[in-house]
Amino acid sequence: MVERRWTRLLSVYPLWLLAGALGLWLLATLRQVLLTGLALYYVRGSAVRAWRAGFCDKAGIVAAGLLWLVFVMATESYFREGAERSLLLRRSALVLGLEVLTIAVAHLSLCLMPLPRPAWLPWIVAVLELVIGLALVLFSRPAGLIRHKPGPGQDAARPRQRSP
Repeated sequence: MVERRWTRLLSVYPLWLLAGALGLWLLATLRQVLLTGLALYYVRGSAVRAWRAGFCDKAGIVAAGLLWLVFVMATESYFREGAERSLLLRRSALVLGLEVLTIAVAHLSLCLMPLPRPAWLPWIVAVLELVIGLALVLFSRPAGLIRHKPGPGQDAARPRQRSP
């Protein structure tokens, strides 16, 4: 029994490391979006605004690092409980899917900013991330979450049970 629990918990940590790495990638992408947005729409050659933008960048890095640390600790606990209940794949798909969807939204916001770059490559990457994120989130949903209503022909074809 102890050996089985140990092997079940062993599968938690590769998924946990993947979630942590995706979290770091998300932070780097969000920082790129923040800095690009500040440079395009806020600084515009002002030294005081450039200093404020630098302060926002550094304060944002500290705050995001603390949030990432809390996220990593909470994810480890969430995955460990999921492994004990045999829900590890669904829980990891939910967490990883939400991370990939957030990265896709950040990449889409970068695509909408007026920057010189290849016209189609960032869009393809963002759409692929959206598809992968949605697929992971849909995989994570419980089986009974979406119930299909029977059509008009199916309801009449079923025999009705009468109670005595």
